[in-house]
Amino acid sequence: MIAQTETQANEIGTARLKRSEEYFNSGEIEKAEPLLLSLLKSHPEWPQTYYMLGTIYYEKGKFKKAIVCYKKALELNPSFTDSAIGLSVVLNDLGQYAEAQKIFIKAQNNIKEEKKLVGSKLQDQIAEHLFDLCKLYQDDRQPDKAMESLIAFEDIKGKSEPTVKERINIYHCTSNFKQASSELNDYISNTKGKINPEMRLMLAENYYLNRQPILALSTCEELLKEYPDFKKAISFYNRLKQTTFNFNEKLKESTV
Repeated sequence: MIAQTETQANEIGTARLKRSEEYFNSGEIEKAEPLLLSLLKSHPEWPQTYYMLGTIYYEKGKFKKAIVCYKKALELNPSFTDSAIGLSVVLNDLGQYAEAQKIFIKAQNNIKEEKKLVGSKLQDQIAEHLFDLCKLYQDDRQPDKAMESLIAFEDIKGKSEPTVKERINIYHCTSNFKQASSELNDYISNTKGKINPEMRLMLAENYYLNRQPILALSTCEELLKEYPDFKKAISFYNRLKQTTFNFNEKLKESTV
């Protein structure tokens, strides 16, 4: 048997890697995995192999193996953004938020420093991870870090109704109802086209929480003129009227 030359081995390895990537990208991980494992033996210096195996292990719930593969890919290529994102996602799922955030921020910095053009798929992956981090930091009662993650998400995807709602949730964590009302008011004022009535009701509710019952009442009245059958707004308006009435009665008693 004639021994393969290094060039021939590389050509065969490259063909296997390309076929592995095709299977990997089409979601045929059962076909990709054995090819990738064979590549580890013939070409252990290729970081892309470890990255794809790490992702396959992650999807199979084999988190420890995924971490080993992602770390090996980064050892071979410290600027391998996809592996850094993948590693941060696994650590995030395991509750290791601080380490996940550290790796994720480093990946973002690599992109900025090298001025690489990041593909839309990777951008989506980064954005999704940032939004997940925002939620996790809220659950962990870390509103400042939650807001940092959300702002970074908006830098990629832009501000939208869901992100404004998340901002409101974060402000509520610190009882900052004034800022929540201001945020909602700005969004509603600057948005072209029809505003979701839920957002306008949220504004009324925040005015009330910020001890501005008259503004809350007038906002709700304007909303009901346009949406007279909006049940949630009707319910809130009736409670608001009763609360305002009781407040005025107490105010009268105190001045007698």
